[in-house]
Amino acid sequence: MSDATNEDADSETTSFDTPPGGIMTKEVGAITGHVEVWTHGKTVKIRYAEADDVYTVAGELQSMTIAEVSQVLQFDPGPGSDGNAKPVDLDTQRQIMYGH
Repeated sequence: MSDATNEDADSETTSFDTPPGGIMTKEVGAITGHVEVWTHGKTVKIRYAEADDVYTVAGELQSMTIAEVSQVLQFDPGPGSDGNAKPVDLDTQRQIMYGH
């Protein structure tokens, strides 16, 4: 967990509800629910809406805008082979663009 706030943001903050499997973070695994997301340097930060604890979204930012990040992180990849909802991360962009 981090003490960072979205005041450290390089871009605007966007908020949305995660897909069923949540969004994968580097620190605590997948988080679900209503979240706030923003870029910070070459990373994407996330926290539960109105919460203090900040996490780093797993995957590579590449050159996405915050709108593209939001689109990628709201993508529902569906269930895994075990039937459970799969989480998304920044690398999910490849699934959206290339289907794998």
